[in-house]
Amino acid sequence: DTPFILAACCGHLDALRAMYAKGGKPLLQQKGKGLGYAIHAASWKGHLDVVKQLIEWGGKAELDKRWHKNGWGTLPIHEAALSGDLATFNYLIDVGGIQQIDKRDYVGSSTFLWAARGGSIDILKTIRDRLGPEVIKEKEVCSRLSALHHAAEKGHAPAVWQLLEWESAEEIDKRDSTSYTPFILGALKGHPIVMKVLYEKAGARLLEQTEEEGLFAIHIAADRGYVDVINQLLEWGGIKELEKRRDDSSTPFLQAALAGQVEAARAMYAKGGKPLLEQKGQLGQFPIHKAAAGGTLRAGKPGHVAVVRQLLEWGGLGELEKRDEDDDTPFILAAWSGYVDVMEAMYTKFGYFAIHYAAEKGHVAAVNKLIAWGGLGELERRTKLDRTPLHIAALCGQLDVTRLMYAKGEKKLLEQQGDGGKYPIHYAAQNGHVAALNQLIEWDDENALDRRTQVGAYPIHAAGAGVLGVDGDSPGHVAVVKQLVQRGGRAELNKCTAGGATPFHTAAVNGRIEIMKAMYAAGGKALLSARTSEGLLPIHRAAGEEDVSDGHIAVVKQLIEWGGVKQLKEKTSAGNTPFHTAAFNGSIELMNTMYAVGGKPLLDARNNDGELPI
Repeated sequence: DTPFILAACCGHLDALRAMYAKGGKPLLQQKGKGLGYAIHAASWKGHLDVVKQLIEWGGKAELDKRWHKNGWGTLPIHEAALSGDLATFNYLIDVGGIQQIDKRDYVGSSTFLWAARGGSIDILKTIRDRLGPEVIKEKEVCSRLSALHHAAEKGHAPAVWQLLEWESAEEIDKRDSTSYTPFILGALKGHPIVMKVLYEKAGARLLEQTEEEGLFAIHIAADRGYVDVINQLLEWGGIKELEKRRDDSSTPFLQAALAGQVEAARAMYAKGGKPLLEQKGQLGQFPIHKAAAGGTLRAGKPGHVAVVRQLLEWGGLGELEKRDEDDDTPFILAAWSGYVDVMEAMYTKFGYFAIHYAAEKGHVAAVNKLIAWGGLGELERRTKLDRTPLHIAALCGQLDVTRLMYAKGEKKLLEQQGDGGKYPIHYAAQNGHVAALNQLIEWDDENALDRRTQVGAYPIHAAGAGVLGVDGDSPGHVAVVKQLVQRGGRAELNKCTAGGATPFHTAAVNGRIEIMKAMYAAGGKALLSARTSEGLLPIHRAAGEEDVSDGHIAVVKQLIEWGGVKQLKEKTSAGNTPFHTAAFNGSIELMNTMYAVGGKPLLDARNNDGELPI
């Protein structure tokens, strides 16, 4: 596009005149690729003063210039109709006569059809008033697109409504050359408001319309990923929409998987749930097969990876075992198609490799086979949390798998460190697996009990902590603590992290009352007076949690029972009492528990900065 054309497009009349003064009429013949002639650009943007000036310079010949816009050959009147600027549109008719309205582009689109594409009700009314109501039935010669098709395709809901009001309701069922109805076009382009207008006029029968390949509106929306359209169709048609099948037997959910549209799949799953995972299409393929193999130019792209991951999250590992009529699994189809990213998503679901899953479930034969295929390097594979297969086996208490791995990798496996520097024995202790713990100790000899994490935590600290957010106060955890104390003696209870926390501190901060009882039975009152490097007693640690559980309340009550009310008077290095600590963290339940024992004196205690709990 030249400067002259751009000035016309932007409505800069003075700039246009300055250039014309130098370049003259040849400028009117300049034609750009993006905007056409200057007259097209000005008409499209509705710059009436520029249009008048160009016609003054070039005469009526300006009105007959065609721009081969995508092969359409549009005239200025078509561009004005598209723009929706009524003043410019009427001016072109005033200059060129009523015949301007009758002119068509190269593909047979009339001015009325261009106005429908632009969505201008004013221009549509102007044309209808001049040519009569029959103009509504006009169609493109080649595509058979009607005004209603054009307005629906472009998302012009008000124009759609107006066209329907002009008794063009019969046009709702008319099809273009590709068998699209206006309703199907609305779905294809993602215009739920247009679809609502059409639905209000024609009702539920529109849901049964299909295009030439048998796709319903919901298939098309699923293929394109239009969640708003999907939700609207489900509101109208209910869950039975998800059972509709196109000519190749695909359901909307299968279509979304095939196209890699994860948000569309989620919208449908929210209504249809797990039964959707069992839908089969052509060749007996499940949704996971469709996502794995793709089938369009989009296949194997990030969308398919996201769908595969989502399907695995919903359906679990069983999804990977599904077979189609050719006995192919999803993994085989992804390999056959060369979609490495999809294969990786299956092989490393949630950061797990196959051997991690086999270890978690205790499948000895599977672990053995994976090592046979992949070598000892399989034992070094890491999850996203930096855990090896042995870590997973220890964490899950899978003793037979643990023994198999040790037989293959031997003692060096005991040196593997995972998240936070944890060794295999920490994972076994953390989840309360006594048998796995004893086996690891047997292999590791005297080193086992002295393994430390990055924060200096020993296995007994891991047992005292348990798993965050889950029950870590089980009989298994208590048994692990007792076993460690039996093996290491009372010294186990005196071991400290880098911050000076004993196992008793760790159990207190995690609200593990049963574990603390087991430790107290072995260590007695001395455990109550152990301090961290910041001078915190176990009762300070228990009172310092923001997320207070029943376990924390039970721990505070038990510590007071063991140590008496003086526990509430103990201060940290900063001079804070447990009541200060609970107040600082907003732990009203713990404060009530302490106040019931210590009463009003708790309110008057000051820390080193002279601060009261309030």
